[in-house]
Amino acid sequence: MSKATATVEEWEAKAERARAESAELDQTSGAAILDDPSAAERITVKVQAKEREARAYDAAAVEARQRLVDVYRKHLEDEAANLDKAAVQAQREADKHAGRVRALVDQLRDLDGVEYAPVEEWHEGPQGRWRDVPKSEDLGDKVEAAKNHAGLIRFYLEHGKRPGPLDEFYAVEPNEALSEVIAAGVQL
Repeated sequence: MSKATATVEEWEAKAERARAESAELDQTSGAAILDDPSAAERITVKVQAKEREARAYDAAAVEARQRLVDVYRKHLEDEAANLDKAAVQAQREADKHAGRVRALVDQLRDLDGVEYAPVEEWHEGPQGRWRDVPKSEDLGDKVEAAKNHAGLIRFYLEHGKRPGPLDEFYAVEPNEALSEVIAAGVQL
């Protein structure tokens, strides 16, 4: 992406330089034309050549910018696909863990004859209050985070912007990949 961005910036800078040279030639040619009226045609050709050069660089910049947009779009599509895979893997791990916990709780119930359930215990310390997060909850959070980030990326790909307050995924903070695209100001 940095290479594609550099290419766009290079073409835009060359187009600006060619426009500036054309404008300078046009502005400074008056005295030369007054001294030698036959120079008008030669100067006009040079001005037009610089204008044409600027248009060529502009066209190259537009094409390079489209390639850049395509690179960013592909990057986000790949990121969303990777997040989908991560969500599936985390769901498998969560399901496996839940099965092991369920089997152990069933064993305890059969052994002791009463129901067992996890107890939420809060702790207090100099940094405030906290609770121990069960592994099953942590795994479920990983599944949801991956799904939400993938959904946010797809929303951005479809709409070219972050969701509004009434849209799904509004509260989801962009991950690193999407943050890069937003920061770059790329319009998809």
